Amino acid sequence: MSEFSQTVPELVAWARKNDFSISLPVDRLSFLLAIATLNGERLEGEMSEGELVDAFRHVSDAFEQTSETISQRANNAINDLVRQRLLNRFTSEITEGNAIYRLTPLGIGITDYYIRQREFSTLRLSMQLSIVAGELKRAADAAEEGGDEFHWHRNVFAPLKYSVAEIFDSIDLTQRIMDEQQQLVKDDIAQLLNKDWRAAISSCELLLSETSGTLRELQDTLDAAGDKLQANLLRIQDSTMARDDLHFVDRLVFDLQSKLDRIVSWGQQAIDLWIGYDRHVHKFIRTAIDMDKNRVFAQRLRQSVQTYFDEPWALTYANADRLLDMRDEEMALRDEEVTGELPADLEFEEFNEIREQLAALIEAQLAVYKEKGIPLDLGLVAREFLAQYPRGVTSTWRGSSWIRRYSWASPRQISPDCRQNGSRLMITEPRYRRMSLTNIEQVMPVKLAQALANPLFPALDSALRAGRHIGLDELDNHAFLMDFQDYLEEFYARYNVELIRAPEGFFYLRPRSTTLISRSVLSELDMMVGKILCYLYLSPERLANEGILPSRSSMTSC
Repeated sequence: MSEFSQTVPELVAWARKNDFSISLPVDRLSFLLAIATLNGERLEGEMSEGELVDAFRHVSDAFEQTSETISQRANNAINDLVRQRLLNRFTSEITEGNAIYRLTPLGIGITDYYIRQREFSTLRLSMQLSIVAGELKRAADAAEEGGDEFHWHRNVFAPLKYSVAEIFDSIDLTQRIMDEQQQLVKDDIAQLLNKDWRAAISSCELLLSETSGTLRELQDTLDAAGDKLQANLLRIQDSTMARDDLHFVDRLVFDLQSKLDRIVSWGQQAIDLWIGYDRHVHKFIRTAIDMDKNRVFAQRLRQSVQTYFDEPWALTYANADRLLDMRDEEMALRDEEVTGELPADLEFEEFNEIREQLAALIEAQLAVYKEKGIPLDLGLVAREFLAQYPRGVTSTWRGSSWIRRYSWASPRQISPDCRQNGSRLMITEPRYRRMSLTNIEQVMPVKLAQALANPLFPALDSALRAGRHIGLDELDNHAFLMDFQDYLEEFYARYNVELIRAPEGFFYLRPRSTTLISRSVLSELDMMVGKILCYLYLSPERLANEGILPSRSSMTSC
C-alpha cells in the first residue's frame, strides 16, 4: 500500500490476506484487561505464562467458573489472544517451555480505550493543545521559509502527519468517549429516579453539575486554542498555494482543518444538548417531585403497603362514569387522521373570506349611493351578510362583536360608582358615538348595544368565558349583569352557552352541550390512585363504611 493513500480495495485485500478477526466475549475481554493492568506494574512490560495463568484464575473466580480445569481453559484463552494478535509470544531454546508474552499495539489500544481513556482531564487536554500549537507554529515558520521537497517532508509534513494529526485523533477519541459518558450519566439518573427519587435529587444534581462543568471546561479550552491553531494552518496553506508539487501537504492541511472544525463545533453542540437534558430533568423534579414536598402521601402509602399483612385493608372503588372537566383547556396535541367530510357545525371560514364578503356588500351599497344618492345603511349590510352566510356569525362574533367593530353605543352610558359601595349609579358622558344615522334596532336591541359598548364588558366577558363566578364582591360587574341580564342571555345563546344566575346570587356561564368544549378525562387508574390516597386519611371506622360517616357519629363529634 502507498504511504500517503489507502484506498478501500487495498484495505479490504490487506485485511483478507492477513485474516484479521476479533472475537472478545466478556470473559476474554476481562482477561485482557487483567493482563494490561498487571503489565502496567512491570518495568520491562513482559509477563510469563505462569503470571497469565494467575490472572486468568482471578477472572475465573469472578465469573464463578470451576477451578478443576483452570489450567486447560487458561491455555486456551492465551492461545486465543495470540491467534487474534492481541498478545505476542516469544520462545527460545534456552527457556524452552517458559515463553514470554507482550501486549501488541492492538491489545494496548483496546485496553487503553477501556482503562486509560475513561477519565477526562482538562490539564491533559491543555497539554495536548499546547504541544499542537508549538508543532503547528514551527511547521508554519518552516513553510514560510521554503525549501526543497526534503525540507517540506521533514519540517512540515512529518510534524503535521505524525504529531498534530495523532493528537487531533486523540482529542476526537476523548470527545467520543465523553458522548458515551453522557449517556451513562443519563442512565444513572434514570435509575436513581426510578428507585428512590426523593433521596436521588442530590445525586442527580451532582451528576448534572459535574457533567456540565466538564463540558464547559472542554469548550473554553478549545475556544482559547482553536483560533491560534487555525491561523497557523492558514499560514501553511498560503505557503503551498504557489507550489504545484506540494499537493500532499495541501491535502493534509485540509484534513487537519476539517478535524479542528469538528472538534470545536462538537463542544458547543454537546453543551446545547446537555442544557436541554438538564432542563428536562429539573422540570421533572419540579412537577413530579415537588407536588409532595412534605412526603405525606408517599409516607402514608408506603406504611400502608408495608403493614398490610399485620393490618390488612380492603380497597373498594366504583366503576363510575368518567369525570369531565369542562373548564380546563386540553394542552395535548392531537394528530389523529381525519377522513370523510366535516359536519356543518365544524366548518369554518377564514377571516379574509369574511372580510371580502363584507367588502362586496359595502361596495354594492356604495354603488346605490352613487347612482341614487341614498345614504349608506350599515345595518342593511349586516342583515344581508347574516342572511347569506349564517355560519359566519361564529367567526365574526368570537372575541369581539359587530357593535364593538363599528363602535356603536347609546347616547348616554351607565356605569356603577364604586366609591359609593355600589349603592347608586352615576350617569357619565358617552365615550362611544354613532358613526352614522343607521337604526341599530335593525341589527340588535339598543340595550344590548349599550351593554357591549360598556368598558366593563370586555374584561367581564373574558372572565365569564374562563369559568369565573361573578358574585356580589365584584360590585361593578355584578350590577352590570343585573341591569343587562335579559339581553346578555340572548347574546350568549348565540355561542350555545347560557348565562345563569344562581340562587346564591352569582352569575356564571354554562354550556348547553359538553361536546363543544375541551375535556380532560381521568382514567380508571388515576381514579383508583385518588381513592387510595383518600382512604389512607380516613379513620378505621369511616374506612369500614367506605368513607360514609353515620349521623350519630357526626352528632357525637359535634
